[in-house]
Amino acid sequence: MSGHLIHNEKTKLTGTWLNTLAGGSILVGVITPTAAVIYGTVRPGVGMSVAALASLVFIVFGIGLHLLARAVLEGLKE
Repeated sequence: MSGHLIHNEKTKLTGTWLNTLAGGSILVGVITPTAAVIYGTVRPGVGMSVAALASLVFIVFGIGLHLLARAVLEGLKE
């Protein structure tokens, strides 16, 4: 019984870590390019499209990490 509790806590910790990385990736990937556009540190035109693409990549990466975290939690034992 104790082995399942330890396994479950390690699994939850891993899932939490992955989900935290997912949230951080989305936050950094959206806030940083948005701030760069607002403060004018990217050139209009090409810079804006690169910032939008970077945001999209980070959002997809964050969603992927979140889905991985959910898959990890499928390993919990009763």
